[in-house]
Amino acid sequence: MDYKFADVIQARTGIILSPLGRFNLVHDSPLNDLTDRPLVDRVIIPTTLSEAGAGLFGVVYPSRLAVFNYEVYIVNGFDEGIIADSAGTVRIRDGRGSVSSDNNTGKAVVARFDYSPRLGLDLGLSVHHGKYDDAGADNITLVAADLELRRGPAEILFEYAQAGVERSHLGMSHQTQVGYYLQGNLHFLQDKLMQGSTFTGVVRWEWINFAVKGSPDDRLSRLTFGLNFRPVEKAVFKTDFQTNWQEPSGGANTRQDHRFLASVALYF
Repeated sequence: MDYKFADVIQARTGIILSPLGRFNLVHDSPLNDLTDRPLVDRVIIPTTLSEAGAGLFGVVYPSRLAVFNYEVYIVNGFDEGIIADSAGTVRIRDGRGSVSSDNNTGKAVVARFDYSPRLGLDLGLSVHHGKYDDAGADNITLVAADLELRRGPAEILFEYAQAGVERSHLGMSHQTQVGYYLQGNLHFLQDKLMQGSTFTGVVRWEWINFAVKGSPDDRLSRLTFGLNFRPVEKAVFKTDFQTNWQEPSGGANTRQDHRFLASVALYF
């Protein structure tokens, strides 16, 4: 439920799509030009992340061209599903909390601030911080920064995320994970086949570092080339070619594989 006092201050409560990074807010398949979600939004930011909570959001117009948006919520946060696997790597995705109850007495805070100084440029900063273990002893802190630049038929998308996980209740040291993706889109042959249609060429580079010695997938990277066709804006046929690298720590050989993906996505 949303309640608007004014543009600058609006209240929201219920199951909230957490404003942690840009991609979590625009994760729908028809909105995106590649089949797979970015690695950083699978293993560090656990998209799709929805949480029970309440808070405020709003919009401010600092100048004729500029727009500033904010969202700040108190939520249940993550739970003790965030534990290390057999290699010692924290799996944040396994710790998404319940929307019906909290596993400790603490709450988490999630916030996002988005600034657009002009049409075609958006800059975002997000944070998520709170206790996650049953005893309420350890914190997890996620910070994300993102950029969207649009100029004519071209777009550049960038997102970086870092997670810091305390693990004293497990007798283990603090772990920090980082990752990012950089993506370029180029739209062409717009309205050539039919009114509203367009083709898009896509290239995306991704990188993840778990910083865990002895892990079989200490660092992950991926390069994707994609080509898609939209007969209308809300429907898309996608074809992608991926090259993936897994780099174990300790000097072991890097593993590489190639994948071809095809998908269809639409709103109905």
